[in-house]
This record gives sequence, structure tokens and C-alpha cells, in this order.
Amino acid sequence: MRILHAATAAAVLAAAAGIATAAAAATTTATPPPVSITPAGTADGYQFLDQMMDKYATGSTTRLVQSYIADSAMGAFTDSVTYDDALVVDALLARGTADDIARARVIGNALLYVQANDAKHDGRVRAAYAPTPLTAPSKVSATDDTSDVGNMAWVGQALVQLYARTGDAAYLTGATSVATWIQTNTYETNGPGGYSGGSDSSGKLTWKSTEHNLDVYSLFTMLATQTGDSAWTTRAAHAKSFVDAMWDATGKKYWVGTDPDGTTLNKGFLPEDVNTWTYLAFKDPTHAVSIDWDVANLAVTDGSFTGVSFGACDKTKVWFEGTAHLADALAVRNGGGDAAKAQSYLNSIQLAQTTAPHNNGLGIVAASRDKLSDCDSDYYYAALHTGATSWYLLAGTAANPFYLLPNPTSGDDFSLTAGPASATVGAGSAASATISTALTAGSAETVTLSASGLPNGVTATFSPASVTAGGSASLSIATGSSTPPGTYPIAITGTAPSATHSTTFTLTVTGTTTTPTLYEAESSANIRSGTANVIACSACSGGDRVGHIGKQSTGVGTLTFTGITANGGAGAYQIVVAFTDGSASRNAQISVNGGSPQTVTFGTTGSFSTPGDQTVTLTLAAGTNTISFTDSSASAPDIDAITVPATHN
Repeated sequence: MRILHAATAAAVLAAAAGIATAAAAATTTATPPPVSITPAGTADGYQFLDQMMDKYATGSTTRLVQSYIADSAMGAFTDSVTYDDALVVDALLARGTADDIARARVIGNALLYVQANDAKHDGRVRAAYAPTPLTAPSKVSATDDTSDVGNMAWVGQALVQLYARTGDAAYLTGATSVATWIQTNTYETNGPGGYSGGSDSSGKLTWKSTEHNLDVYSLFTMLATQTGDSAWTTRAAHAKSFVDAMWDATGKKYWVGTDPDGTTLNKGFLPEDVNTWTYLAFKDPTHAVSIDWDVANLAVTDGSFTGVSFGACDKTKVWFEGTAHLADALAVRNGGGDAAKAQSYLNSIQLAQTTAPHNNGLGIVAASRDKLSDCDSDYYYAALHTGATSWYLLAGTAANPFYLLPNPTSGDDFSLTAGPASATVGAGSAASATISTALTAGSAETVTLSASGLPNGVTATFSPASVTAGGSASLSIATGSSTPPGTYPIAITGTAPSATHSTTFTLTVTGTTTTPTLYEAESSANIRSGTANVIACSACSGGDRVGHIGKQSTGVGTLTFTGITANGGAGAYQIVVAFTDGSASRNAQISVNGGSPQTVTFGTTGSFSTPGDQTVTLTLAAGTNTISFTDSSASAPDIDAITVPATHN
């Protein structure tokens, strides 16, 4: 039975039963506030979490929480999975009673305890532990010693949530130690960059997961907000750039990640969580259609239950945790029809609470029946699960664990947005935006505005510096002449007595580059898929070229240049393509950032060992871009390099 949460690139396939959705619901430019649709079974769900927490000890005794009540088919399984522990903390903080906070602190203290008493003493935590009360260091027993990035990031997020709610610096210190381990041990620059999988007893996990990277983005962004250290904002952007590279513009969904080489796209799994969690983490309206892809393509019905299967290989049973992911994402997006869809999923989960096999009327079972395949040789069972129950509770109030959770006990809350949400300026220039707040609950409080993650030489000024919820302020961001070119996600935070919220303003600074930039096709930063491969070429600029692009007898090859910088800002660029073509002529389908391709005809260069140049007009976005070469119907020319000018037309 797999207990790591997406510890491999295998992930979840999810859908809603019988519901077709128009993509237009996800492309609105203004995001409405989340809708709360608290199901009737909420109190029972919290009672289940309390019972699981008190299974081996009560009160303030430091302890983790057993994840499952295993049924006979599942066998003897009593582990406490740290991802599930983090979810229980989030669910308790989302309701936020005095007892909930006390219980969340006990679990947080237990996470700090296993971290402090790890044999490596380097800030890591493990995937799972025995739920034995932690009364002495000898009681720390890792039942799965894998340190995978996804689980660790969720633990770090939960610790930051506890710090934000309680002010106890120990939680922030623990979260920072987790994040530092991730940064030190899994930061990668090959292919699309990002962070690799972590480590297990066999060594480093070199594949990269989309879900892990968005978990890291959330943790690092929370740390930037709570510590004021802009380094975490830069690191969060590194994780986000990987997730952005996984966007499938044709399919309107995200790929699961890469193979162990860290570069080749893994297209063997089409997971639910990368499509819903990416929206929860980024709340990007331009990619919100990924939620609709899950709804439209991955529907499952099992008897009276509708929702999510864990994978396309087994669509005979419902995975209730994933159904709650989807309900939460829909409730947070809250576009046309989203609330009704979310309610239908929660109704199905609530039905399972009292009628699913092995139910106890309180918790949520993992699967609608035993042996739901994860498409990777393991199974989920109709066994009561703290993780599924926690997501059910979070989804009922549209609580988003990828952001700092508001304090619900005060009854006062607000939302925060930036308009526009991005700007591109030259070094030494300034950008401006309007920061708007809206009252979403209770009475209007004073909201103090701040900015973190500012690059060197950049200042942010708010006028006024604080507003009453419902008001707005002008933001002016001034860059210096020495500000390094690049794209910087700046966290804009509004702090009120009862809640704290953040939004992201993306600042792209262009430099004073006057010379073109050469990008070699064979660079390890690029993505080669299908039949595309590196071929020696002594006359080519870097000594190699990439060939077998386009349709071949054994498949279709694609070369994708990554990290292509538009130094002059967004616009149409005259890009010089160095290529070789020993035939009369060949076409290439060229696309930018996964958009619609344009077909370009390349003439002959005389041989595949002799490079030639052809200029192509391509429209680049501000910041970094991807440029892909392929041809679905015939062979394309071999590519040596591309040269991007410093300015656009």
C-alpha cells in the first residue's frame, strides 16, 4: 500500500460524474471570493479526527496521528503519514476553535520532535512514523524513511500555518529547516529546472514532480511572507517556472513531471491533483481550465457515489480525497456553476460518510470499495482515512491550504487583489498597480499593506500604507539602474487583526542588453522528447545539433528551447534559426509557450553537416519563454541553435 503522497511521478486521475463544463468558466479576469458550502457531516468529520488523534494518548502528550483504520483487505497498517498529519493541522486551523488550536499545536510539536531527533539532524522529516506517543527520542520510529519533497513541503506549510496563527517562533524555525533541506538537496537546473523528488534508502530521487514543485512554491511563498526574506520568493519562482513548463497548452492540463533524467516529460500519468492543486496554489485564471479538464475527462461513478478515481487504469471506484480536491478548487474558483458542482461532489462524500463500506458515520474512507489501483502496483482501500476526511472538511469551507488560512473565530475577513497583476519595465523605471481589498465577512478592519521578495535596488511604496477593508491603495514599484534583469514574483501582503492575505505582483525587469543571445539546441536546459536526439556536428556552433525532429518511422520528435528571455519585453522578435537540411526543403511547426504553432518552410543547406540560417518572426512574452520545433506529418530540419535579438520589432 503506497503511503507517500505522489512520491513518484505516478499520480491521480480524477473526475466528476456526468458533468460537462465549458472552459469559459475558468477564463474570467476577476476572481470572485470563494463560496462556503459546509456539508452537514462537518462536525462528525472533526469528531473522527479527534478520535484518531486520541487513539494512543490524550491531552498535550506529543504525538502524531494514525492515518488509517485499516480494513481486513488492507491488512496491518498503523503508520502516521506526515502528509496526512499536515492536513489534519490545516483542517483544525480552518475551523479554529480553542480546542482545535491546542490539538494542532500538539501535532505541530510532534513534527518538530521527529525533525529534531532524526538521525541526520539536517532539518528533514520522513514520509511516515509509528503513531507511538513521543515521550522520549527512542520513541521516534520512521516506518518509511523516504524524505520526499512533497510530504516535506506539506509539513513545512503546516508549521508556517501554526506560526502565523500562534506566533510561536519554533514552528517558523522548523519550517525554515525543512525548506532549507529542500533547497540544499533538490534544487536543479537541468531541463526545466525546479526541484527533484528528494531521497530514499537507495539515494537521490532524480525525477521531478509537478505536484511537488507547486507544494514547494506554496511553502517558500509562505516563508517569504512570514520571514520577509526575499530569497524565498526567488526560490518559489524557480519552483513555479518548472510547473509552468509542465503546462500542456493543447490539452489544457498539466503534465505530471519528468522521467528520472529530470528533463524528459513523463506522459504516462494524467493526475488529478496537478490540475486542481495548481489552481489552488497559483489561482491563475489563464490556466484555470485545468480544473475543467478533470471534470470533463475523468468522470467516475461507483454505485451511488460519483467523483474521482485514483488513476485511468482503474475507473471502477471513487477516490474520495481527490473528489474533495476537486470540490475545493471549484469552490475557490467560484465561477459560473462551480458552487453547484462542488456541492454535488461534497454530497457524494457525505453519503460515503454514512453508507460506504467500513464507515463509522464520522470519517471518510479512502476509496468507495477495496483495491482501487494507483496504476503503480499498489491500492487504496475502503478504509477510514484522516487525509480524505481533512480534505472534505477543508473543501466544505473553501479553505485553501496553499495560502495562509484566515482565523475563522473573529468573523472578520477580506480579500486582496492587484490590478494589473504584472508589469514589465526597464531597469531604472517604475511600475504601478492598484491594490484592492474587499470585505468578505464580518466588519471592516484596518489592513496594513507590505511587499516582500523585492529584488536588489527595488523599492515598493503604498499610498496610503493602510486601508479599511473595502478600500484600495496605489502601489509604486521603482527599479534601480543596477537592478538585474529577470522576472520577480513580489508578494503583496495585507495584514489585519483577524486575517492575513497575500497576492502576487509579477515584475519583469529588462536590462540594457544590446547584443543578441545565442541558445544552443543541444543544451541540457532544453527538452527533447520522442525521437529527438543530439547528433555530433563539427560545423555547428556548439559542436552538436539536434536531429530526428518531426515525424519519424519510430515516432515524432520535438525539441523545446526553455528559458528564452525576451530582453526587450513582450513583442515580435526576428529570431535567427541555425539549421541543417540535406533534403530539398523541410517544414517545422514552431510554437511559443505551448501556443498555436506556425508552419515555417526551411530550404536546403546542402547537407546535414552544413548549417544555414533562416529568420523567423516569433512573438515572445515578457520574461522567459519556451520555443518548440516539431512536425506531426513529416521530418523537420535538424536544429543547431537559435539567436534572439536584444529588442523586438
